[in-house]
Amino acid sequence: MKALILSFVALFLEACATSGQVGLLDFNARFKESIPADPQYKIEIAGINRYQIVVYQGSAVISERMTRASFLTRAGLIAMEAHCIEKGGILGEHSLQDRVDSLGYINVIGFFTCKLPQKPTEPPPKKRDSIESI
Repeated sequence: MKALILSFVALFLEACATSGQVGLLDFNARFKESIPADPQYKIEIAGINRYQIVVYQGSAVISERMTRASFLTRAGLIAMEAHCIEKGGILGEHSLQDRVDSLGYINVIGFFTCKLPQKPTEPPPKKRDSIESI
């Protein structure tokens, strides 16, 4: 009976950590990782070539705040890099900041840009030398 109650409480806390969030991706499943905090994340457009990422702690992990923040920051960096590669570029400027919600779960929030290769431009047409008649 005690195990059943503990299981229910753990499931309830996991649901609270990401409740109300739509379109979350399972980090561990997508990147074949096994980060203990079971990160869930989403990336949204925040401007021209600028994106916002939010990484949620998907499961209750008993560890120091800094350890959990480190797990989620690592997941965020991997997800940002993958997003930029999918766009045909590399990760540009980025920032991540961790926050603790009312239940003690960690969320990592940040912004990033992708450096996309510049399209080659055609060289300007050569000027023709004027030919003077002799």
